[in-house]
Amino acid sequence: MTELPPEIGKLTNLQTLTLDGNPLILPPPGIVSQGMTAVLSYLKELLEAGTQRYEAKLLILGDGGEGKTCLSRAIRGLPFADQHSTMGVDIEPWEFPHPKNPEDPGKTVTLNVWDFEGQEINHQSHQ
Repeated sequence: MTELPPEIGKLTNLQTLTLDGNPLILPPPGIVSQGMTAVLSYLKELLEAGTQRYEAKLLILGDGGEGKTCLSRAIRGLPFADQHSTMGVDIEPWEFPHPKNPEDPGKTVTLNVWDFEGQEINHQSHQ
């Protein structure tokens, strides 16, 4: 699961929400790490404000050992030395300020970076 529907924010009697192991994009990982109350508040605010989201997907494809994971990490400002081969697909959200409103913390762009495994046997999944 990558997204929680904002309507979950309406569940006022919810007592437990376990999200471990899900590559969540919505809500952002920073909110999820704060716990269930923060997640519910975030989702409720999305519903109330009718927040407009700016989101895109970047697919990184190529042969094995060509540096796709290093590229993914470099554009997100992360160290990229000594990376292991990707197994399957790694999906990492990258949030940054909206280029036309960099001062407004509410206006962010989420770029979901899909780093595909490069071994030839898996090229069928790249179509």
